[in-house]
Amino acid sequence: MADQVGSTTNYATTIGTDAVFKGNMKFQDNVRLLGQFEGAIETSGSLLIAKGAVLQGEIRACDVIVAGNIKGNVHASGKLTIDSTAQIEGELHVARLQMSEGAVVSGQCVVGANRQPGKNPRRSEDTSKQHQGAGPAQHADGEPKKKGLLQALGV
Repeated sequence: MADQVGSTTNYATTIGTDAVFKGNMKFQDNVRLLGQFEGAIETSGSLLIAKGAVLQGEIRACDVIVAGNIKGNVHASGKLTIDSTAQIEGELHVARLQMSEGAVVSGQCVVGANRQPGKNPRRSEDTSKQHQGAGPAQHADGEPKKKGLLQALGV
């Protein structure tokens, strides 16, 4: 998916497979990461983290396409597309989300243009506080409750 999406987008900047960068980078246009980057990266365009690429740090972009590895937080004002080869560890704050089967995501995920982490607009209580029970939640009949996909993703 990411290769298909990435191939139709014009990237003004490409960070090659042999590149290793550390620091903060800010761009006005689309960026493609093929190598390794540690730090903060920001673009008003799209950011592609290609298969085999590694990014450790903070991402802020309009649209983000991930086929590689990210350890850090992702903020996408538009759409986050997660390919089946992607591995992400961190918080996701996105307006829209598309995720392929096989992708690995570990962390809190907040989807919706005006959502804030820990707040559920359908509930009046703050959901950011962790449950401090003695064990797994149970139904009234004593059977353990199973987390649904959306609950597991933090949505």
